[in-house]
Amino acid sequence: MSDIDELHQYAIRLAQEQNSSGMVMTIEKELLHYEILNAMDEGGLLDRLVFQGGTSLRLCYGAERYSEDLDFSGGRDFGRKGLDTLKDCVEHAVGDRYHVSINVKEPRQAESLVSAWTVIVDTTPQYKDVPRQRIKIEVASIDAHDPVIRPLKVNYEGLGDYADIMLVVESKEEILADKIESFVCSDHVRYRDLWDLAWLSKQPGVQQNKVQDLRKQKASDYGEINKYMERYPLVQEKIANAFDSDKFVREMSRFLPASRVNRTVAKPLWLLGTKQQLADLFVAYAPDLA
Repeated sequence: MSDIDELHQYAIRLAQEQNSSGMVMTIEKELLHYEILNAMDEGGLLDRLVFQGGTSLRLCYGAERYSEDLDFSGGRDFGRKGLDTLKDCVEHAVGDRYHVSINVKEPRQAESLVSAWTVIVDTTPQYKDVPRQRIKIEVASIDAHDPVIRPLKVNYEGLGDYADIMLVVESKEEILADKIESFVCSDHVRYRDLWDLAWLSKQPGVQQNKVQDLRKQKASDYGEINKYMERYPLVQEKIANAFDSDKFVREMSRFLPASRVNRTVAKPLWLLGTKQQLADLFVAYAPDLA
């Protein structure tokens, strides 16, 4: 596929095959994820970064939920030089090929101890009447504690030899720890994280003791030890409010095939059961009060 219009037509066909016409842009973004990861692999960047977040669950662990952005841990020493290298790699491999624009976003000044460096891929710069479609490639200046090596999972035909790509990715336990820490401490609810938390907590072989230790390391890394203790008492209310509104269902309808939506978030009984599952999950991650 040589340009963004051809890629868009392929995404339309894939969405039709899934009976999910509303997911065209989401699928298009995933197709670009493969292109970006391939470019990073060819540029030697994947050797230095650890894949994390919801997209890593889909592309390394086989989760069904689609995602939008690519998140990495770059280590404490990651900075502007590494970001410029990433920008150049993506620009030459993806920007020139698909005529998309590539921009760099500096870290915002924040209370967090971790800086987030971002490359933004604008997939629709030529269409002024179309809402801007963006993919963020975010690299956090923080160390991963439990990296493993996994092959890239290819979800579509005709994508070359991308299955040969190996990624250093956070373990399921570390991703779960990240999402627990984020859900408790964040000022807003990321509804996709609720899905990921439920999915991860049901995965066989996930070691809860390791998750607990990693969660504590995350709190230390982000300078959130006290914040986690202060906000943890609110977590059950946050879960209840999320499931009592329609925002969770609307959000997941954007990131799941129609058949999966019908089997899960469209069913009141599934929502009740998952709400209880998450409530039980967070009971196990109460902060140490000693």
